[in-house]
Amino acid sequence: MNEISFGKAKLSDSLRISVLLKTVYIQTYAVDGVTFEFANFITKRLSTEYIEKIIKENPGRLIIAY
Repeated sequence: MNEISFGKAKLSDSLRISVLLKTVYIQTYAVDGVTFEFANFITKRLSTEYIEKIIKENPGRLIIAY
């Protein structure tokens, strides 16, 4: 069995975090389709750049498992 380790997110994790957040958000909330507002929200608020900003401003805010 593999062990799971936890750690603070690094800037190099931002792409994977962004993709995972988008996937979960879409599968959870887009049950009736994707509106322009929904698409714009996901594109801006779950972008790699936005995730990088969160990591830089609050390094302990995002914890990842690997």
